[in-house]
Amino acid sequence: PKWKTDNTYQERLLRYFVIQNTQTVRWRKYSFSAIKTIADFQKHVPLSTYDDLQPYIESMLQWAKNILRYGKVPFFSKSSWTTATSKYIPITHEALNKNHFAVWKMWLWLYLAEREDSLLFWGEWLVMWWRLVSNPFSPNTMNVWDVSAILQSNAPWYTKRFRKPSPWVSFMENFDAKL
Repeated sequence: PKWKTDNTYQERLLRYFVIQNTQTVRWRKYSFSAIKTIADFQKHVPLSTYDDLQPYIESMLQWAKNILRYGKVPFFSKSSWTTATSKYIPITHEALNKNHFAVWKMWLWLYLAEREDSLLFWGEWLVMWWRLVSNPFSPNTMNVWDVSAILQSNAPWYTKRFRKPSPWVSFMENFDAKL
């Protein structure tokens, strides 16, 4: 929609981001509180690579808070080795709700509006999550997951009654044992 692409909306999002994250470790070094416009952001904040962010992400993996974003980050998704090493991607409840689940709900309602005879809620759904991964900085903490596992474990309550097998079967490392 047009309202999501015009500068007014983009600047509102930027202001929200700035207000939420002014006191975080990463953004304090860029005088984040002085940023008022997109041009200010572009002027003060350099482009970053994963290598630039890695020390911050490693701190967050050790449960430090207010590093890249306000508060603690509850989940990390491990990338699939598309580069030389796997990367840890921070995932928040806010990101899940405003992105992944918002799109899923929109898809669901569009599907049901088009298919009034749908039997989607009259059976069970085969859902194979992938796995949990040990946190390299806190081996007894299971907050590093494949993105499918993060999504499924945090999915809306109304989807959980239809899913088979149980999450713990899905989290098993040995795929043949899952079957």
